[in-house]
Amino acid sequence: MHASAQHNRLVLIRYALSLERKEAQERRAERKEQMGAFKRLLETARVGGRSQWRHVADQLRDEPAYRALDKIDRLALFEEHVRAAELVEEQQKLQDREARRRDERLKRDAFRALLLREHREGRLLPRTRWKDLVNVLLPTPEYRFAAEQSGSTPAELFEDVLETICEEYERHRRSLTRIGGNGGFEIDVSTTLAQLEAAIDVAYTRGESGVRPPSWAVRTYLEDHLERLALERASRPERRDEGEGEGEGSGEAPNRERKKKHHHHREGEEGERKKKKKHKSSRHSHRSHGSEDEDEGEGKGDSPAEGREAAPAAATEREEGETEPLPAP
Repeated sequence: MHASAQHNRLVLIRYALSLERKEAQERRAERKEQMGAFKRLLETARVGGRSQWRHVADQLRDEPAYRALDKIDRLALFEEHVRAAELVEEQQKLQDREARRRDERLKRDAFRALLLREHREGRLLPRTRWKDLVNVLLPTPEYRFAAEQSGSTPAELFEDVLETICEEYERHRRSLTRIGGNGGFEIDVSTTLAQLEAAIDVAYTRGESGVRPPSWAVRTYLEDHLERLALERASRPERRDEGEGEGEGSGEAPNRERKKKHHHHREGEEGERKKKKKHKSSRHSHRSHGSEDEDEGEGKGDSPAEGREAAPAAATEREEGETEPLPAP
């Protein structure tokens, strides 16, 4: 009897535990379904990474899926959904940015290809400037697309391509200079492009090493030399005129100095002659006055001492007259 009761008790306990596990599984399944329904509700409501819980709660308050969960579950599911939405949005931004960069790079490459085509056709050379070519590029779609993108501007892309062309021209220029130094050609003001091209062909036919410079490099080389020759010819008359002007100026200055010295010399000679003439006249005047005084002294019966006194006085006056400076004429 005791063993049978204990057996029945064990069976009851096992049944209770099995029922409890079943109910727990059902509750978990129901909760999982409710949480899934709330997640779908959040997606339907377009809740994104920047959404705020208070606005979402007011929007979904009357929905069955919202009411089926408690506050903690709803808030946890909302935060999980927001984090996932932020991650998706960030990945989408990266993809959009990469696609935009790729598209803009293609636009820049297309504009560079257009510039290189202009170079091959002889319109873009090392001496070309942006203002010389921009009117040709403006109507093209490549220019319009390059102007719309956020990277380098069309003018900056032009400068990049021009720098590459100039670097290439520098290599060709050294080759042409070497050929000219070896006696392959000589450029003067009358040299034409055809003549220079023919001379270069002859040089390479005779075994000149390296790659033959292209026609655009030969043309640029010739234009540089002709421009330099023109500047040299224009500067020669100026140097000649400057030399003549300096010669005239240096000749006039000594002539003026010599004339000035000659004038002062003549003035000095005339002054000396006037001094001598005036001195002679003053001596004659003193002699006349002395003889008159002597005659008056004799006539009046003056003593010889008075005459002698008058003579030194006259001599003193004569010396004073001789030492007194004469005014300049």
